[in-house]
This record gives sequence, structure tokens and C-alpha cells, in this order.
Amino acid sequence: DAPDGMSIDQSGIVAWTPGVAQIDTQRFIVKVSHGVAVDSQRVSLYVNHPPIVKSAPMITNVINLGEEYRFQLDVSDPNIKDDLIFTAIEMPTGMRMDPYGGMIVWEPTRENIDFSNLAIEVSDGRTARLIESRYYVNAPINIVSIPTMQGAVGQTYQYQIMTTDMNRGALLGYNEVVSLDPVNNYRIYSVQISDDVYIENIDRYLIDWQSAGAVYLTEGDGVDSLSLEVSRLNLKKYVHSIFWEKDRLNIIVESLDDRTVAIKDILWEFFQGNKGRPPKIVAQKLSAIKYTLLEFPDGMEIDEYTGTISWTPTSDQINKQPVSYLVSDGYAKDEQAFEIYVNHQPIIVSSPPVSALVGEVFKYNIQVEDKNVDADILFTLLKGPQGMQMSKKGRVVWIPKSAQINESSFSFQVSDGYTNDMQEGKVFVNINPNIISTPRPVALTGHQYKYRVVAEDLNKDRIAYKAIKLPKYSTFSQKTGLLTWKPRPNQRGPNDIILVAMDERGAVTSHEFQIHVFEDPSARQMINTGWPLLVSFVGVIFAWGMAQI
Repeated sequence: DAPDGMSIDQSGIVAWTPGVAQIDTQRFIVKVSHGVAVDSQRVSLYVNHPPIVKSAPMITNVINLGEEYRFQLDVSDPNIKDDLIFTAIEMPTGMRMDPYGGMIVWEPTRENIDFSNLAIEVSDGRTARLIESRYYVNAPINIVSIPTMQGAVGQTYQYQIMTTDMNRGALLGYNEVVSLDPVNNYRIYSVQISDDVYIENIDRYLIDWQSAGAVYLTEGDGVDSLSLEVSRLNLKKYVHSIFWEKDRLNIIVESLDDRTVAIKDILWEFFQGNKGRPPKIVAQKLSAIKYTLLEFPDGMEIDEYTGTISWTPTSDQINKQPVSYLVSDGYAKDEQAFEIYVNHQPIIVSSPPVSALVGEVFKYNIQVEDKNVDADILFTLLKGPQGMQMSKKGRVVWIPKSAQINESSFSFQVSDGYTNDMQEGKVFVNINPNIISTPRPVALTGHQYKYRVVAEDLNKDRIAYKAIKLPKYSTFSQKTGLLTWKPRPNQRGPNDIILVAMDERGAVTSHEFQIHVFEDPSARQMINTGWPLLVSFVGVIFAWGMAQI
């Protein structure tokens, strides 16, 4: 009556390997005989099957703070009468478990943030199975920085993203589970290799590194004098993880006792630099926090290590530019959206007049270039001569006075509320020449008439003279300003003369006067035909005629 597979040899050894279908109580009879007499023994043997774990928590589990964690352990025992007992060997604070049903319930609090271990023993009273798992309680990551919402064309815009996260540790989202605790004790590098031969042989380099008991820094072209100070350090001791993923060599370097090693030294030994020249590589330092731009203008970048947004707006990227980005610790995320107002600096494109004239209106309309459609330009007169005024639209008006001759300086400012532009200038105030000479109003026929016009200029400019209207037979010297004329009899009466004095800056003063020409009395013989009785009365015009021959 022995179960299948059971055997007994001549020395009395019973041998049997129970099968899955041969559990619980199995009975058999052993008979012993020496040829004369027979003895038998009935044996009841209990075959125990260890508990079967069908469902258990993963080796590493992530729970977000504030979530409830529930997991039903699925453990069975093929033995009919066995009762399973669940015993917590190690359990996070606050976690509860049904010792008979295997239901795990946990509501993590702030005290449970980061890593916790779970160890549960499942026993049927004879054998036990150990279930082990690790939990990472992730606190939400929050953006706490306020972005700068103003930029300017041609100027670098920078925004340093700042976040809060109560986690000290991190569980990196690689294909291979990488836990860092605390995360600020590690440096994460992503290494891009530009040599295809090294990429094809990357597995060999990884195997050589992993199989080496220790890796010490050796001298070579890639090692400087500072690196030699740590040449006897075991580099492998400081490398937490090194693996190939997504066409990148990922290296995580740990600091131990405030000491660490340089990434270039690790790469030198990893690629066996002492045996040949290592490949050209670009090692990028990464953060455990992932920064991702979602909506952004052309040219904007985000530093994957520092979380700094950088951008230099161009002239065609003015006005409002929408930006949104995401930060993630691999399990929780936060987003921020805002608009950057890109300002085009107002630029004064007009040039002010450089001269003015006393008594005449000086006008200057300031022309400003600003590509912002909603720009509200403010014009300000910073400095100017007395009497100079500026309107809200940038119109400058001034009537110089004689006391304000020669050079005056001024400065203007235009502002759009964000940036400004200034213009400085000088204006020379000119004054017309002043005629200080007076001509004789009478000339006689046959006699030479001379008049030298004299003018003064308060600006001390050179003065030139010019005749606009002269009587016939007269001459005028533009160099000396001398008018010479010998009137003839037919020029008797008033004669109009117009002369002008002009300074070297073009200011003109007109000198207009009349010369009355009379016939020379001495040129005629007077005959007295008699002496009339000359009587005059008060208030009556006295007239006396003379005869001429």
C-alpha cells in the first residue's frame, strides 16, 4: 500500500520523493521477514506543501503621499487542513495587515516619506515563506518660484525654477530601478559617445567594469595633476550605478565621507584610457527632477540640471509670448503657465535741428521706433534752455531770445514704461546782424554820394553785404559795403535802395532807405527882377518865387 514512487532497499532504507499530488496524510505498510517470521509496521506520513505565494507586492513600490495603499496577499496552501498565519517581521509605521487574510492597508503620512521596508512571513505551522518589499513614499513636487514676465529684444531672459519636495531620497525612472537616499549625495550623468566602435563594444566595457574588484586611477593623457591626488582611490567604490540605456551611458556618482571623484577620471578608467585613447564624449549633468518645456517660443531652452529657462528674444518675437513647462520627480508633477511680454526698446530715430534763430520758432518732432503694438510712449524733456517746451506727443517748441544766443544744450528721454532711450543735442542760436550805420537822406545831382553800411553781429560771425536794389549809375562793394553814386538830373526825387547784411550762417538783415536827389542850386544863375514887398501873416504860408535862366 505504498504511495507511488516509494521504494525500500535490502538495508531497510525507505526512499520517496513526494509529488504535488501526494500531499497531506499518506499511509504505507512496511513488512520485514527473515524467511521464517514476518513483522509489519503501519506508517502514517504527513506530506506538507510549503505555502504558495501567488501575489505579493513588487520588490519596489511607489505610493504618493495622501493616497491609500491596499494590497491583498494571495497565498495558498495545497494542504487541506493547514491554516496560514501572516506575521509582520518588518513593517512601515502605520501599515496594518490582517494576520489571517493577508490584507495590507496603509495611509502614509509625512513620517513615512522616502524609503520603508516590508518583510512578512507566511507560515502554515511547519514551513514559512518570506515576502520582502520596499516602499517609496513620494511627496508632491510643487513649483514655488514666480517667473519674470518681462523680456526685451536682444537681451537674455533667464528664469530660475524653484521647487519644494519633502523627499530626501529619489527613485529614478530608469528601466533599472535606481534608488538614491539622500539624493543630494549623488551626481547623475548622461554620457553621449560619438564613436560608433565604442558604442558597439559598450557591453564589453560594462562587463569589465562590473567584474573588476576595484578600479584605481592610472596615469595617462586624460589625467591632470589634481586627479593624481585621488589616484589611489578605488573609483568603483564611488560609482553607485553605471548602465547603458537609451543610447546613453548613465553614471551615478556617490559622495562618501565628503569625498568624491571626477566624472572624467571615471570615464578614463571605464574606457581603459591607459590602453588607448578614449572616445570623444559629452557628459551632461542631470537632476533627479525632470524639467520639460511644453509651450515655448523658438530659441527658448531649459537646463536639465539647474532648471533655468534661458532665451534671447528676437525682433519678431515681441509682445506676449506664452510659456508653460512641467517639473516631475518621476511620479508626481507640477505645471506652470505664464506669458512673457517681450518689449521692443523705444529708439529715437530722428535728429534734432542744430540751429535756431532769435525770435523765430524752433520746432522738432521727435520720431520714435517701437514695434510693440500697445506701446505707450512717454516723452520727457530732461534738460533744455529756458522757454523750451515739449508736448505729450514729443513736439519740441522754443522761441530763442537775444540773451540766449550761441550754443545751448538739451536732452530728451522717451520711455515705454519698461525701457527708455535718450537723445542729447546742441543747438546754435543765431541772431541777425544789426545795422548800426545811418545813410544821409539827401543827394545832389552832379555830386558824389558815398555811404558805407556798417553792421555788427553779436555771434561774432563774419558779415557779408549785398545790394538788392540800387539806383542807376551807382556801385556797391560787397566786400567793403560802400555805396557810391553820382546822381544825374533825371534822378531827382526819391530813390529806393535795399541792401542786406548776411552773416556766415545765413541770417539776413535788410537795410532799406530812400535818398532824395535835388538839383545843385549852385549850378543855376538866379535873376532878381525886383524886390517885391514881402509881407507875411501869422498862420499864412509864405511863398516866394524866383525866376531862373
